[in-house]
Amino acid sequence: MGVFQGTRESSTISINFQVAKLAKEVGGQENGFRFIQLPYNMYLDQALTLKSQGDASQYTILESCINLGIGVFASVPLMQAKLLAPNVLPEFGNLSKPSHRAMQFVRSTPGIISPLVGQKTPAHVQENLDLLSTPVLSQTEFTELVSKLSS
Repeated sequence: MGVFQGTRESSTISINFQVAKLAKEVGGQENGFRFIQLPYNMYLDQALTLKSQGDASQYTILESCINLGIGVFASVPLMQAKLLAPNVLPEFGNLSKPSHRAMQFVRSTPGIISPLVGQKTPAHVQENLDLLSTPVLSQTEFTELVSKLSS
């Protein structure tokens, strides 16, 4: 299921109560609703920060998906190359390339399975694969980075 604008606003669709409930009603307990795709990166961070899910909006969509066992794929992790310009992203983790910093943030986010990245050339593919040799951020490192970005 692709979930785009609805994850970036307060009073929208609730994965936790509306969609998951509907999937169970239509398809039963083993209904196959296991994954969503949503926009997420260092600047489109509402999936991590906006509490829009649940009866009293007490959960973010990522928290709801973790609780329901729904995997999340992140689209626009590079924000259509806008995050690759010089001095846009903060330095962290000894990652010199902006693409690596952008993807490291996304792939280190709890609840995200993988960033979805478009690649135009074999060089882009190799650059993105190079990041795989770097472990994801620990929960502490990720929390510190989010605090740094929020201040």
